[in-house]
Amino acid sequence: TYGFPLDLLEDAARQHGLGVDREGFERQLELQRQRARRAREEALEGAEASPLREALATVPPTQFVGYERLEIEAEVLALVRPDGRPLPVAGPESGRIALVLDRTPFYAEGGGQVADRGSLTGTVDGAAVEVTVEDVRRPAAGVILHRGRVRQGRLRVGERVVARVDVLHRQGAQRHHTATHLLHKALQEILGDHANQAGSLVAPDRLRFDFTHFHPLSSEELARIEDRVNEKILANLPVRVVYTSLEEARRMGAMALFEAKYGQQVRVVLIGDYSKELCGGTHVAATGELGLFKVVGETGVAAGVRRIEALTGPETLRHTRELEETLHRVASRLKTSPREVVRQVDQAVARLRELEQEVQRLRDRLAAAVAEELAARAEAVGAARVVVAQAEGVDPEALPAVADRVRERLGSGALVLAARRDDRLFFVAAATDDLVRQGFHAGKVVQAAARVAGGGGGGQPHMARAGGRDPARLADALRAARDAVRDQLRVASRG
Repeated sequence: TYGFPLDLLEDAARQHGLGVDREGFERQLELQRQRARRAREEALEGAEASPLREALATVPPTQFVGYERLEIEAEVLALVRPDGRPLPVAGPESGRIALVLDRTPFYAEGGGQVADRGSLTGTVDGAAVEVTVEDVRRPAAGVILHRGRVRQGRLRVGERVVARVDVLHRQGAQRHHTATHLLHKALQEILGDHANQAGSLVAPDRLRFDFTHFHPLSSEELARIEDRVNEKILANLPVRVVYTSLEEARRMGAMALFEAKYGQQVRVVLIGDYSKELCGGTHVAATGELGLFKVVGETGVAAGVRRIEALTGPETLRHTRELEETLHRVASRLKTSPREVVRQVDQAVARLRELEQEVQRLRDRLAAAVAEELAARAEAVGAARVVVAQAEGVDPEALPAVADRVRERLGSGALVLAARRDDRLFFVAAATDDLVRQGFHAGKVVQAAARVAGGGGGGQPHMARAGGRDPARLADALRAARDAVRDQLRVASRG
């Protein structure tokens, strides 16, 4: 439903002995396109509460100058609360406010790119005014809404302010937006034309790009994608913007989201001769400004949709330094140099495996010894032999194995073993096959012990496990277990 080539789908289906209803698939594809288009339109229409849209219905369109300038003087045309209620005067006590300027350098969130941040400053009635701009949206056609807080002074409609965009915030977003275009093109070159954009996030500190693909990317594919993008960064390709007709943009081969609505005049971002893409976002002047591109994550987000997370510029340097610091810490703990870390880790892993095998051998020997001792202490109850005891020194995970060994030595009988770890008790009950055939049920036995120790459990007639939360009741639990064994033996004798 994201534009996979039908030929590829048919080939994949034939390999698995399946058929493809081409006409049906095309109908579903068109329905998906329509649903995506409606969802996008509804999201845009419902982006702001209805009262806010109504409050801004008569406000003139905002002139966006943020492609060319990051600072400009502007007039406040509207001042409201976030829910649309009018605000005659805004001050620090007003909390979050929303306002519209006649023109603005602030980029409103859109096309995956996050909104600009910055400030509005000025002088009203001889007093300084400062507003922090935290978010920028487009709640109505042509209107750009600035959200933020008054930090100093008082602001009214009609006042003039200087709007300043946070330069570092914008530059970070620009780097990652241009990188997104390079990544999109590289994905199509390396993976195939089916790798189409299915969503994105462009932020000052990272980018996230969702695209259509059938399976996880291999490390080799990720390396080739990284290399291709960095190749274009090192080429320092110029980034240009042209305004043209939608028809001409299509003839140029410009990429676009199929569900997006475009007017007859569109904005095309050209990165050298490499990438052509319809885009309303902000970009660097040349790819060299990105510095370095680094993929930091690749995951699946939906059926047939993968996600790449990546960094550029200073964020890549920060990420690299964090990895280096981690490597140095590991090297320090291994008492070696960073270059020798892998060899030292391999040696440590090999030694650990040897120790684990040795520990398992010792556990097996301990379990055998404990089982011998417990079986030797078995008491006769009628024709059966019974063991009810704490298995001293036995790890709770090894308790079933010890129970198996004891049962093998009983001939005909039943047992309940207990082990303790910290403030928890663990119980295992078991019985030989002849008793189980006569009606003995280990699950009922172990439940009786666990109830006394404030826990629960159960299992099969031949073996069952349970736990308890009150170690102080261990002796009482074992007495209850012994009584339960006798009751089950009476049941078995009647059977």
